[in-house]
Amino acid sequence: MDFSKQMVVAAFLGSRGDGSFSIGIGSIERIGGSLRVTTEERTLGRHSQLIPSAFGPRPLVMVVLEKSDEPVEFVSQIMFYR
Repeated sequence: MDFSKQMVVAAFLGSRGDGSFSIGIGSIERIGGSLRVTTEERTLGRHSQLIPSAFGPRPLVMVVLEKSDEPVEFVSQIMFYR
């Protein structure tokens, strides 16, 4: 990776009690002079039939972008599995 031409955007959920959580990048858009990164946090819904794994992960996602001096703004969406 060439940091003179590229940059990394990362999102972290921190420590979670089980494996039912994940995070992803939904979109990256240039809006009003800034980069808007929309993250998608996913977890089991209240009535989910899925069984979470027993370990406690630290979900994260990283993407490499063309370098920009624009400020980065994060917007979070929460999604529930059924």
